[in-house]
Amino acid sequence: MEAEDAPFVVATMEFVSAGPGDEEAIWLTLNDETREKMAPDTLRIGPNHIPYCRVREGMFEARFSRNAYQSWPPTSSSTKKKIVSSLL
Repeated sequence: MEAEDAPFVVATMEFVSAGPGDEEAIWLTLNDETREKMAPDTLRIGPNHIPYCRVREGMFEARFSRNAYQSWPPTSSSTKKKIVSSLL
């Protein structure tokens, strides 16, 4: 899986709750099979409404695969609501 316009592709994403009262974290699995916590403030929508975010401590851009983007769960938590509202 490769993207022509970004060095990394987000293959999957997972929302993980840290515990009662804690914010959810979004964990990304990249095309090189590494996992890292997403920095929600780096999320942006690019051409053709494709989401991108910064990875590797902000050094590189990653494009969300269709599978990762379509697996985005409903906006039920405060973390998800903040992210979605920042994109609108």
